[in-house]
Amino acid sequence: MEFKVLGIIILCAVSGYILHNLGYKGVPVLILIAFVGVIRVCSSQLEEVFSAIGAFDSGGAGEEILSTLMKLLGVGYIFGICSEVCTELSQPLLARGADILCKIEMITIILPYLSDCYKLASEMIV
Repeated sequence: MEFKVLGIIILCAVSGYILHNLGYKGVPVLILIAFVGVIRVCSSQLEEVFSAIGAFDSGGAGEEILSTLMKLLGVGYIFGICSEVCTELSQPLLARGADILCKIEMITIILPYLSDCYKLASEMIV
């Protein structure tokens, strides 16, 4: 899903850059509409984050730590490139949106491990 969102962000940034160079004055409104659209596309991931936070007591797998770290590095790297492209195309709002979506994606990846840490800590206390 993140590749679809990144494609939408970069497409909107390039479109905004081209329209801005052609002298179109409504580019900020178009970029704002694109930003809201990207957030709506990612609402399912936000729901997943909130449901994982709500079910913080449920168990998760703790053996694939290296795989998870590689996923986190990849997600951060890809979203960082997208953010830099948007910044270079003079679209800081879309760049900030990519940064926010990167953080949401990373939280989604890490939540099962946080749940395991919470369980271990509660067992140590009791």
